[in-house]
Amino acid sequence: MRALTLSDLREVAAEPRIKDVKLAEVLGLGRARRVREMIIRNRPEMEGFGPLKTYRGATTVSGGRPDYQGFWLNEAQALLVCMFSRTEKAAAVRAQVIRVFLAWRHGSSPAASDPLQAFERRISVLEQATEFQPISEGATFARAVAHLPMFPGQRHKRYPKFWGDIEVREYLIKLHRQHELAVVHSSALARFGEKRTPSISAIHRFWMRLDSHRGHAPFSTTYAPQVEAKR
Repeated sequence: MRALTLSDLREVAAEPRIKDVKLAEVLGLGRARRVREMIIRNRPEMEGFGPLKTYRGATTVSGGRPDYQGFWLNEAQALLVCMFSRTEKAAAVRAQVIRVFLAWRHGSSPAASDPLQAFERRISVLEQATEFQPISEGATFARAVAHLPMFPGQRHKRYPKFWGDIEVREYLIKLHRQHELAVVHSSALARFGEKRTPSISAIHRFWMRLDSHRGHAPFSTTYAPQVEAKR
């Protein structure tokens, strides 16, 4: 499988983006038209992470094929395409997307090491630079969260389904507000699997409750699709 590289990214509308045809190639979707149809079907959710930027493909010299409209995708949109594709290569391509976009922001070539380890190193740097409460308090804080008034005013407390999974809870606390929700959700999928990983909306709601206990402004809802989670 051809790996994504920095050369696959372009700055479009002041942010790095990748062409839909590149994702179709590495995902093994065959014709690029399949990924474009997927994007159009899920357009409302895709646009929850920013506007879709388009490009126009020219007709072939021999004619016969009409012009077509393709898409430049930002990081979150590219990760959504990977999740929607459900191909055998989807998990590996998600990791590649995370790695090349991180490399773009760092101004370097993506390392061959585990992209999730690179993600952890980035968090470590942020911890040293921030003036807020440390990001990774470990399992101690993850357990202590259970004793905070996370559900004020609710007569019946409905805890999220992942609440009893200390490892997942600790991971979501560690990554609180450190990246777009789609990126954190994708990294959690790679680490814990689909059964243990909460939905993007469930992570968003959990982070909103953490905000009030950490002195942050509420986390922007632009990072989460406006749908109800089932997890």
